Amino acid sequence: MDTAIALSWLKRLAITTSIVVLAGSGANVWSQGIDAKKVREATLSGVVLITPNTRGESGSGFLINSKGLILTNAHVIQNRDSVSSITVRFADSSSFVCQEIIYEDAVKDIAVIKIAGQDTRRALPVQSSGEASAGDAVVAFGNPNNIPFNITQGIVSNLSPLPDYPHFLSYDAATNPGNSGGPLLNKYGQVVGMVAARIDRDARGRAVQNFNLAIKVGTLREALKNLNIRTFDTVLVVEEALLREQRLKAHQDSVTKTQSEAIAGTRTMLDSVANAQRYAEERRLLEQTPKRIVTLVGGGVGYYLGAFVQKTDGSREWSSDNSGGAASWYVNLMAAYRFGTAKVEEKGTLLGLFGAFGAMPSIKTRLGSDTYIEGEIGFVFGESLRVSGGLGTQGSAGYYTATTGLLFHFLPFLGVDVTATGCFADNIVVRANASVFIQFDFGRW
Repeated sequence: MDTAIALSWLKRLAITTSIVVLAGSGANVWSQGIDAKKVREATLSGVVLITPNTRGESGSGFLINSKGLILTNAHVIQNRDSVSSITVRFADSSSFVCQEIIYEDAVKDIAVIKIAGQDTRRALPVQSSGEASAGDAVVAFGNPNNIPFNITQGIVSNLSPLPDYPHFLSYDAATNPGNSGGPLLNKYGQVVGMVAARIDRDARGRAVQNFNLAIKVGTLREALKNLNIRTFDTVLVVEEALLREQRLKAHQDSVTKTQSEAIAGTRTMLDSVANAQRYAEERRLLEQTPKRIVTLVGGGVGYYLGAFVQKTDGSREWSSDNSGGAASWYVNLMAAYRFGTAKVEEKGTLLGLFGAFGAMPSIKTRLGSDTYIEGEIGFVFGESLRVSGGLGTQGSAGYYTATTGLLFHFLPFLGVDVTATGCFADNIVVRANASVFIQFDFGRW
């Protein structure tokens, strides 16, 4: 569209302006650090041709979300006959009539228009923070001189070419009427600017080359944020280095494939940009999984350290009488599940059932037998601190129990269990035990 931008700085400079998109500089793709072909393939479905009237004028724009919102220059639609006279055409030749002008700022030359929802098309991602840097390779899309969906490439020349107008950056590619409102894209296919103007001559009438202006992405983000319009910053073109990193992560996460199968599977998943996006979304969902459950069974044989008992004369004493040593033993068992952890290897809280049987010869005279059986339920916090309670029986007598203690893990399956148990019968009896346990992890979900 051969239209002058209504900005005061252009009037003061007496410079003729034309609205265009970035044109190719002819430099080698690899020296520029951008694969223009891949960028075009990834973003083509989101670029549009905008026709505001029946007089043959046209401009460019790009889809920013699935609701049908399109970002363009304000001057692209300023000569409209009406809102419904603005038509939008995609690369697949489908056309839509503008339903509403959401936003129009002639000073910063930004407009947002709305068409019918576009759930099946790829909206263009917007760089989420910062600005492009001088020297960055860029690609631009647009419709110069009614040539539809033309792509060109170059570099960012300067981030502040006009100090009085900080929302513009300059780039070095040739531009033409009709590219107005088209996206300026980085090597990842993300929007880093919107093409706005070309300066053809200076105040003295001398020809000016390769001095083209685009609205910075920070200015675009601010306008959209004020409108409560959400955008996304998905990488559409993945570099080989990033692909290698994603392959490595996929291999490390694999629990069912061999190394060769994981690498082959990763290559298959990441062959296309769409698959790369899908893989990243699945990985985020996996990392947000709230917990894993692990069931465990443990057991051990230990040494009975002794008990604090009340004698028949009413006095209390610590007794380690083991009746010759053979009867002072006990065995414990544990069945539990772990919860509250996101990864299997992380420590969590165990909710378990604890069983024990053994001999308490120190209080045999009170309960009539030295053999006891106990069952408790409780927790092991951080897989170390045990707190539990339950019931026990010795001889013909039943009693309540409460246990606390520590589990020291020397290996993932081997450790030492040191506990103190209170027995609440006619009188309180406290005993201490120590054992070596073996822990078996036999189920994971």
